[in-house]
Amino acid sequence: MSNRSQRLLRLACLGTLFGFAASSCHKVNNLGDINAAIGTELEAHTGTGQVLVEICQFSFNWEDQNPPRCEGGPITIPDNVNVDLRCIITDDPHLHTRCAVHCPGTHVVVENDASLTLSHEDGIHKRGWVFNNATTTSVVFKGKSLTADAVVFKNSHKSAIISKKGGDMTFRHCLLKNNYHPGGGGAVRAEKGGVVKVIDTVFRDNSADKFGGAICQQEGHLILQGGHFLDNKVSQFGGAIFFTSEGETGAKLEANHVAFWSNEAHNHHATGAGGAIALTVDLFGTSGKGVDYATFTDCKFGYNLVDAGGAAIFAQGMKEIKVSGTRFEHNDQNTEPGHDHRRELLEGQMGDGPMPGGGAMYVAGVAGSDTDVEIVRSKFHKNFGEFGGALFADHSVVSVQNTGCWQNDAHDFGGCMYFLDSPATIDADSRFWGNNAIEGAGAALAADSTSLMVEDGATFGLHDDIHLLNGATMS
Repeated sequence: MSNRSQRLLRLACLGTLFGFAASSCHKVNNLGDINAAIGTELEAHTGTGQVLVEICQFSFNWEDQNPPRCEGGPITIPDNVNVDLRCIITDDPHLHTRCAVHCPGTHVVVENDASLTLSHEDGIHKRGWVFNNATTTSVVFKGKSLTADAVVFKNSHKSAIISKKGGDMTFRHCLLKNNYHPGGGGAVRAEKGGVVKVIDTVFRDNSADKFGGAICQQEGHLILQGGHFLDNKVSQFGGAIFFTSEGETGAKLEANHVAFWSNEAHNHHATGAGGAIALTVDLFGTSGKGVDYATFTDCKFGYNLVDAGGAAIFAQGMKEIKVSGTRFEHNDQNTEPGHDHRRELLEGQMGDGPMPGGGAMYVAGVAGSDTDVEIVRSKFHKNFGEFGGALFADHSVVSVQNTGCWQNDAHDFGGCMYFLDSPATIDADSRFWGNNAIEGAGAALAADSTSLMVEDGATFGLHDDIHLLNGATMS
């Protein structure tokens, strides 16, 4: 039996195992042929509700801005069906190794209550489908579920994927690069919640004018497992991710073993917040009370940049945020020469943006509803902020456990941490050394109604002192 026959037999068995009716490989010349193949398989397997549609690998002239292969598009998944659209890599050495859609306009539409899986025969070990250069949104998703396995989405002009009705989306081993949306979510925009799961996927060089250079989500559950967010940018709120909620909905972010490097919320006017992640703010006409819960486990944040609050994480109006085993290094709250946030604050030029501070993290509760902040086994190194080189906490209840904070800098108070109206505890296993603040409080500043408890055994360097301001207390 030939290798090709063996692969088709294996796929047929897998299709039967997972409930998809198996197909033969369809040779296509344009997007219309792909739609015809979907129709053929659905007609041949009437009653199953789900089909496997194999598309023989194809390519076209990348120099042609409107190639004939775009005719008959977009690829459309009809209402109430489940389709696995699989790219089959042929033995023809003259063809590229992927199924590439390089077309203007929208590439794929998933209709109401439909499900689509984009896959290829080698699974996650290579990348199969490529969607490139959509002049609007590449994939418009209105269905129940969308799964992308080892897919490339790049150069979309109005988000690579927009979810319209809250269906679940999964991205595994994908690359989303150089996508843009003016209103937020350069790569992925989930407008109605749902579960968005991102596994070992890279988001790179995506951008928006505001609200999430890579991902913008309202409500639901965002799960990040592995992968990288690199060089994503916005002017305001969430260089990589923006996540908002009406509050009291259980909206949650979980991040495990994820790296965030060189993301920016930066516009030169001290209103950018959340260089990597922003969890807050009204976006879709809601009350904007904030995401309820967030956990960061064994993550890395490095070289992220912000104008105002939280070069790594900006969180406002949350119930609870937990950080465990996570490293924050070289995150900066606007270090441009000559930019003096203290002067802007005193002269009333800060506008309505957040108070500048929190080189790594900026966490703020709302009146009458403090945010619980737990930081465990984490490290803060060489971060910079106006107030709080590593952490700025306002109306929060903070617990710092077995955490190291060294060589962080503040242009004002609190070389490492700044607690404002925020009861805080620093346990005996935490260590502060080599931090610096121009106005004082190398280790931490506690201000206003803050009560700070430092357990015996906590380690502080020679200049890592603690200052109390405006009635704050320490025990």
